[in-house]
Amino acid sequence: MLPIFVVAIAVHLAMIAGLQNTSSERLATFSNALNFQSKAEYVLRFSFFDVFFHYNPCVTYAGPMWTMSVELIGSFLLFAVLLLSAQSAYYLPTIFIISVILIFSTPEDHRLYSLFLLGAVIAGVIQREYVKDISPWVFAAMLAVGLSAPAFLPPAYDAWNMVATVALTLGCIGIKPVNRFLSCHFSRLLGRISFPLYLVHGPRLVLIGEPLVRNFGETAQSKLTIDIGICMISILAALPMI
Repeated sequence: MLPIFVVAIAVHLAMIAGLQNTSSERLATFSNALNFQSKAEYVLRFSFFDVFFHYNPCVTYAGPMWTMSVELIGSFLLFAVLLLSAQSAYYLPTIFIISVILIFSTPEDHRLYSLFLLGAVIAGVIQREYVKDISPWVFAAMLAVGLSAPAFLPPAYDAWNMVATVALTLGCIGIKPVNRFLSCHFSRLLGRISFPLYLVHGPRLVLIGEPLVRNFGETAQSKLTIDIGICMISILAALPMI
């Protein structure tokens, strides 16, 4: 919540200072961003309520934040299931069954909640070292399914996309070279800054990247240079919010 508030304040100050161009002046890709009259009350309401309970894509300080309500509900759902089942010897199968029911029987936009429960199941399986009893070939097949799924499945939140997501996760855990790469210092750093980076990348693109590309991005080389520069600026802006 606090990082969202910090980013919203920063963008609010940039907007009231007139640092963003009007929508008609921007490139078409960025024409719909930050097209509202920012007020202090909007900053407070967005940061502490709207982003979780009443998200409006037309009034957002940090890009597509629709995931926040999913994360809030998914987290509390997981806490509730753990509270009710943790004393049982069969709590992992119980959580798994509930997650499968969510995947195959709920509305499409609710299926994302199953991933929170499946994450707890995966953590429990690793903690009990059950993964050691599974053949590396099984994990290789899971990794292949997860990597190839985007080529065969539509971009939706249907059951098979959820299954492919879990397969990709298990494949990355079970294949030791992949696991080691994803557990290295740089990967852990990316994990720590992933949320603040998610928050700052949208405003950086609109306030800095778009004007640079529009005015100096005549060639592929200049666009690449600007892209790399924006990536570095976003990472530097995200680091203080870890």
